Amino acid sequence: MLLSAFAGKNITPDFIKTVKEVLSKYIIFESLSENEICFKNDTSKMLVLFLKNAQNLNIPNGISVMCGCNEDIKINSKTVLFLSDNKADLKIVSNLKQNVIDLGFGRFDSITFSSINGEGAVICVQRAVKRLDGSIIEPCEIPITVNANQNRFALLSAYTILLLCSFI
Repeated sequence: MLLSAFAGKNITPDFIKTVKEVLSKYIIFESLSENEICFKNDTSKMLVLFLKNAQNLNIPNGISVMCGCNEDIKINSKTVLFLSDNKADLKIVSNLKQNVIDLGFGRFDSITFSSINGEGAVICVQRAVKRLDGSIIEPCEIPITVNANQNRFALLSAYTILLLCSFI
């Protein structure tokens, strides 16, 4: 089973709603609670957790997404995603040895939007990143559908999880 955890004080109901909407386009809901979602497709399952006050993320084969974490958080994940303009999260990831991928809205971010307007957007992988299975995602662009009220960081992180897990 694949495991992904979103951790930090910036997890809001709108953030969770956006992540659920994106993931459910590609993976079928199996069960649902306030802070936990289980998805499945024909070949695998994914458990997604939303943890506002996590002190320890121990997901050695999965993905952690930092969303305004406390500076004393301990992270053991195969891959760590973070919003590049969050200075506190940047400080934490600078000491990590894991596969760290920066998401953001600037030209130097590993994964960003190359365009976004109305109901459409294009996610841009600007440099090669490693999937959980070890294969490489080369720079590319992925058109997506969005709506105006979706959290942009939630969109980037959910689509990046799908990419890293080979769901898209």
